[in-house]
Amino acid sequence: MHVCNLMEGKRYEYIDIAKGVVIILMVLGHSSLPWYPQRWIFSFHMPFFFLISGLMTNWEKNGFRKFASKKVSTLLVPFVIYSLIVLLLTPLYSDKTIGAHSWQIMMKGWEGMALWFVPVLFFSQVVCYYVVAGQLASFIFKHFFHTKYISLVNLIGGREIVQELFGARFSESQIQDELGRILQDPAYRKRMLDGYDKIIHTLGMPGASKRTARLIVESLGS
Repeated sequence: MHVCNLMEGKRYEYIDIAKGVVIILMVLGHSSLPWYPQRWIFSFHMPFFFLISGLMTNWEKNGFRKFASKKVSTLLVPFVIYSLIVLLLTPLYSDKTIGAHSWQIMMKGWEGMALWFVPVLFFSQVVCYYVVAGQLASFIFKHFFHTKYISLVNLIGGREIVQELFGARFSESQIQDELGRILQDPAYRKRMLDGYDKIIHTLGMPGASKRTARLIVESLGS
C-alpha cells in the first residue's frame, strides 16, 4: 500500500495561501527577529514544506524506478549543479579556498546553508515510497536501537510530547488523525504546547547545543 497523495492534477487555493504565509515566516525567521519567535518559526517551517511535498506527490502515477529517476532529475541534479556553482564562487564570499570549502562540506555537510534540505527531501521521498520501507524502519528501530524515542523533542522531554509518525505508523490515516487532534482538540494541543514550554525551560538560554557539545567532549575526555 502506498502513501496516498492529496492532489490529482488539482490546485487548492488554501494550500497556496499556506505556502505563501510560511515562506514569509521563513524569510522573517532568517532575519534579525528575537530568539523566541525565530525558534517558533524554525520549529515547523521546514517540516511544513516536507509534509506539503508529500501530500502533493502523486505516489500512484509511476513505478518506483520511474519515480526515483524523476526525483533524481528534479532534485539531485539541480542540487549538484547549484552546489558546484556555490563552490566556484567561494572566494567571493569566504576566506576559504574552494578545496578547503569542499573538504568541509564532505566532512560536515552544508551545515547552515539552505542547500541541506534538497538531498534530505530526495531520500525521504524515495524511502517513504513504499510503506514496507516504513515497516522495515520500525523493525530496525524496535530491535536494534535502545531508546524509546527518535524525536529530539521527545528525547529531551522524556516522554512523547509529539507523535512520532515514522515507519509503520506513517500512513495517511494516522497523519489525518493526528492533524485533526492538533487542530480540533484544545486540551490535546495545550498538552503539546506545555511540553514545548517545559523543554524551553529545561534548555535555558540560547546556546544549549554548544553547552551540550561541551559536556559531551568533557565526558569523553574524563
